Amino acid sequence: ILSSALLYILRRDVNIKIKQSSNSQAIASNLLTKGFYDRNNWPEHLIRIYIEDAINERTWADNDFCMPYIKNICFVFNTKIPPNNAMQLETPAFGGSVGQHREMQLCLEDDSGDGSSNTIESIGFGIDTDTPYLIFNRFSDIENAVEKMVVDAIKEQLNKRQQTDWYTRNFLKFLCSTAGLGEVRYLCITRLELWIHNGKLVKYAQQLLYYICYNIKENHTKDHEVLAILVKIRLKTKPSLNFFMFCIKEMITQQPNVLRLILKLV
Repeated sequence: ILSSALLYILRRDVNIKIKQSSNSQAIASNLLTKGFYDRNNWPEHLIRIYIEDAINERTWADNDFCMPYIKNICFVFNTKIPPNNAMQLETPAFGGSVGQHREMQLCLEDDSGDGSSNTIESIGFGIDTDTPYLIFNRFSDIENAVEKMVVDAIKEQLNKRQQTDWYTRNFLKFLCSTAGLGEVRYLCITRLELWIHNGKLVKYAQQLLYYICYNIKENHTKDHEVLAILVKIRLKTKPSLNFFMFCIKEMITQQPNVLRLILKLV
């Protein structure tokens, strides 16, 4: 009964209808984390409530005070977070010597007015060994069910939002957080070129490209399909092209054997 009451505070439909303090959601999430602390396998509804918020308004999915709960939830996605300091890209500048460089950084400025943080580190997932709370895969017994739950939620959004302008930054942030799943990477890459060419989504789409490349696995069959689409992407601006090449370089650094697959596809 108590856990149901705490989950009610985190429910999306409740947050939309009733203006709540973010403190109430932080307290609820931390009490749930504490309550299930000694259980290796958490019930499915604990992750379902996170997906509902993270893919839509992100009312509490970006709240730093909810991180003990969120990081335990997102561990199951097995998403590797690319280093933020690697977002600096050096390329020879036009009209100058080879020694001159252009620095390109992915600057995620938020003009959505929702007050949420949008830096790479704030997406709300990953492995933090320095935290005082224990983080590990709490859904090891239902990993396949979790992946299906995530994929179904993403497909629902893709079917609902047929026009590019209808996609939201929050949706792309959720895709980043779940990029550790092979089926998610495939679903993302089929729409990524459209998102990168959308002025409102370009920064988030570039971030998503970075996550896809950083999480590709050379021995994953689905990723061979991802690479086949990736090499066909055509970008219109030089900054986007430079960033695309940077992501390819990072991917090959992480998975050297991918280079053979890329050359074969090209």
